[in-house]
Order: sequence, then structure tokens, then C-alpha cells
Amino acid sequence: MVERINGKTILTTPISAEDLEGIKIGDIIYLNGSMTTCRDVAHRRVVEEGREIPVDVRNNAIFHAGPIIRPLENDKFEMVSVGPTTSMRMEKFEYEFVKETGVRVIIGKGGMKENTERACKEFKAIHCVFPAGNAVVAATEVEEIVRAEWRDLGMPETLELPCQRVRTTDRIYRHRGK
Repeated sequence: MVERINGKTILTTPISAEDLEGIKIGDIIYLNGSMTTCRDVAHRRVVEEGREIPVDVRNNAIFHAGPIIRPLENDKFEMVSVGPTTSMRMEKFEYEFVKETGVRVIIGKGGMKENTERACKEFKAIHCVFPAGNAVVAATEVEEIVRAEWRDLGMPETLELPCQRVRTTDRIYRHRGK
């Protein structure tokens, strides 16, 4: 779902292709609903190993982020820090990842290139940037970690997080004129 309030674009998961139609490069976007952290190992497992991602990200958002979490009782976790990681590390996987998972919003740090641009155009997705240096601030916005998966990696690679008004800026939009 998309809302436009006082010049702000607010996307709420699940997100349809139609929800993204009016978004342009440079637009500030707020995200509500849920997002899942996915770094390079999650991408590699989906694309190269053919594994299914343990959190359904179809029509949702992923965050290229390096979370630091603290274990609590009853298999719960507390977010200590969740900063964006360099999205370019996922560039070689992103086309196939978007194709396989159906993700609509990719959030990370810095730019990406042709694979991501092609994926955004073909599969109707967007890539947004989250400002670096805000990992601790971002962690204060995480009310709960719904799921922590792929724990065999030491730090879980895929965390499902509810989110409210996460502020990003569109970087690559599917209608980009090149």
C-alpha cells in the first residue's frame, strides 16, 4: 500500500508493483510493515545454492544490514545495532535474488549497478539508500525481532523486523530512462 501525505511517500508492506509507480529517483520514502535483513550470504544461499530464504520477502523489503543482536530468554533477541552494509557486495546476486524472491524494496548503503537496475525494471522493484552512521539510532526503532534465521552463521543472516516510518531515499527506480 502507498500513501502520500504532505509530500511524503509512505509504503506499507506488502507492496505491489502499482504502489511503486509514482516514485522517482531522489524521493524520500518511509517504510511501514516489515523488512528482513539480508546480506551477501543470504543472497549467495538463494542464488548459488538454490536454497529457499527462510523468511518470505515476496512483496516486502530487505535491508542490506549487519545487525548486532543480544540473546534474551525464550529464544528472543534484542537489537543492539543495525547499520546498512555496502550494497555493492550484493550486486552480482541481486538480479537473480529479486527474480527468485519477489522482493519489492531493497534498502542498503551506497549505490548498485546494472544487475540491480535491470532487476528493478523487470520485476518492478526499487533500491533505496539508508544513511550510514545511524546503526545505533536505527536499532532504537526496532521494537521486536520477529524471527532470527540462519543462525549457523554465528550472527543470524535473516532477521524479520517490524518497522514503522523507516526513512530511505530512492536510488534506482524501474522507470529510469537509460
